[in-house]
Amino acid sequence: MRKFFLLTLYVLPFFAAAQVVINSGLTESISTLPGNSETITVVLKNISDDPRRVTFLLQDYINDCEKGYVYVDTVVTGESCQPWTRLEAEELILFPREKREFLVQITVPDAFAGPSARTCLFINNTPLIDTLQEEGVFQFAVEIRYGINILYSNPKIAAEIDLYAQNLSIDSVSDVRSVQISLMNRGSQSTSFTSKLDLLDQNGNTVLSSNSQRQTIQPGQCRIVSFPVKDASGPLELILMSETKEGEIFGFTESITL
Repeated sequence: MRKFFLLTLYVLPFFAAAQVVINSGLTESISTLPGNSETITVVLKNISDDPRRVTFLLQDYINDCEKGYVYVDTVVTGESCQPWTRLEAEELILFPREKREFLVQITVPDAFAGPSARTCLFINNTPLIDTLQEEGVFQFAVEIRYGINILYSNPKIAAEIDLYAQNLSIDSVSDVRSVQISLMNRGSQSTSFTSKLDLLDQNGNTVLSSNSQRQTIQPGQCRIVSFPVKDASGPLELILMSETKEGEIFGFTESITL
């Protein structure tokens, strides 16, 4: 199975204005009973003065704890909703300053008995021609890609969240020393969470307390929480408490030496 990683392309302002903007978040969540359909509406707008070609592609991905999203060119059996997803079109043309809606329909099979499924909708936009010639100079057209993760949760199955701390490391190479903990969601439900780190000395006194920013996490996905520990030293007891948006709390303790 051939795999590739998503690269983010940063372009100069000259190119950045000549594109289609997407009125959608990075994730679309769906929860409907097997046998039912649900429609996602993506609003597209060409903010440039030139016509743009927009193409659409469904592609599955795997959550890798070290590499992040790994996109694959085959359907991930048992975990994909790609076969249930119908696109309004595979390609369209947006005229200058045109705005329109694009529909994506997901029809969940009656027989689906899994807790969740996922795929990714890639939206690509390019000029109508590959190159533009102006005053004898060729300018290569830039393709801009936008990805929307589509997540399905089966309401017939009790969803659960299980944040498991699977790895702890100390980063002493960067300018600010930090403790990094990799959390994996072993459950079947997506959520968001924050974490609080406390470091206690051998007498039980708190020598450092720090909070992380809120992060989202999908089933099978890993997130790293990082805490600066520049002023802490010696043998310490680490206590990590992570709380989800649903109010569930997951704890982790470890003895470390800084």
